[in-house]
Amino acid sequence: MDIKKISKYLIIGVVGTILVVFGIILNGCEKDQDEIFINQSDINYEIVVEIKGEVKNPNIYRLPQGSRISDLISVAGGFTSLADNKNVNLAALLEDGMIILINSNDSIIKKVNINQASYDELMTLKGMTKTRANNIIEYRNNHGYFNSIDELLKYKLVTNEIFDQIKEFITI
Repeated sequence: MDIKKISKYLIIGVVGTILVVFGIILNGCEKDQDEIFINQSDINYEIVVEIKGEVKNPNIYRLPQGSRISDLISVAGGFTSLADNKNVNLAALLEDGMIILINSNDSIIKKVNINQASYDELMTLKGMTKTRANNIIEYRNNHGYFNSIDELLKYKLVTNEIFDQIKEFITI
């Protein structure tokens, strides 16, 4: 037999074999694709939520879908002793991307009215001394009500440092 004929039959045989193998592979892939299905109960849905404020471990947490605020507080270590837990709906469902803020009990600040405050009320202010409290009451009794909280500085009843500490907690 001639070498050219043998080469020709060999090439045809190799190409034919490659086509058959390729066809089997393609046919197998199509079968696998037809048989693939997803069982919805096997999927583990998660949500990501952040908790801030008065919990022991504020952070970002991954929880199962359907979790409630009580679940988040549990994984965050629970409330701190300062937490205002009376105003938290523990049964509320969490949603992906939520931020939960747990306020402290002292988040609701009762301001001291410097025009009406007693000595004892003035003494609750940070940095207030007996002398300062007495001077405020004496000034108020002698000159009438303050028109602005800034008058405490103007009439040198408190220092700048003390004023900066109490200005958010006083009113007229």
